[in-house]
Amino acid sequence: MTESYTTQMDAAQKGILTPQMAHVLENEALSAEELMGNIARGAVALPANKHHKCLKGIGVGQGLKTKINVNLGVSRDVCCFDREMNKARMAVEFKAHAVMDLSVFGDTEAFRKRLVNEIPLMIGTVPIYDTLIRTKKKVEEITLEDWFETVEIHARNGIDFITIHAGLNRTCARRIKKTPGSAALSAGGAPSSLNGWPRPETKTPFTNTLTGFLPSAGNMMSVSAWGTGFAPGPSKIPPTPLRSRS
Repeated sequence: MTESYTTQMDAAQKGILTPQMAHVLENEALSAEELMGNIARGAVALPANKHHKCLKGIGVGQGLKTKINVNLGVSRDVCCFDREMNKARMAVEFKAHAVMDLSVFGDTEAFRKRLVNEIPLMIGTVPIYDTLIRTKKKVEEITLEDWFETVEIHARNGIDFITIHAGLNRTCARRIKKTPGSAALSAGGAPSSLNGWPRPETKTPFTNTLTGFLPSAGNMMSVSAWGTGFAPGPSKIPPTPLRSRS
């Protein structure tokens, strides 16, 4: 039967209880009406890419249990995808709820497909990492179009959610550069952005991407998680709060 909804939120707003919602109800202490109401108004996210056929739906948000995510992935120094698959299987065995692929080297698309085919947990990625691998461009040469293409590839691969490092803007970049050690940058996303900033034409690239991003994500039922890309870190100078200003 053809699905009469585009996303889990769309289904909830139409009063449709999806198989993924039914999975959530098996492990949560709330009614179908409460769950659907929370999804419909955005208080609960249910990442469920339509290409992730073995996924068992897991909800995140209001009124639900805390969820555990397992980070994994390969690098140039340690590149063994079989080892990472074993980690993903262990995540299932020990009842984690999500797996985040942070790979920054090698055949990442083949690995994503293996995860989607075998792992029933929510699967997430950070597209900016894979954009650098896929395009083989210098950081300052990466465009939003390059990033969008990566997001679409990940969605077609069956990825359920992605992280977007959207909190680093020119003001934050200048402040961090002037105060080394004042913030711990995320391994790839924030440095990738920071190295190319502050360029005159650049504000915060990702904060203006919703118009182009949402149709692609919604079509595949992917969910986005917006992160700052950095966090307070140790410094010889007393740290001051860094606040992102879009």
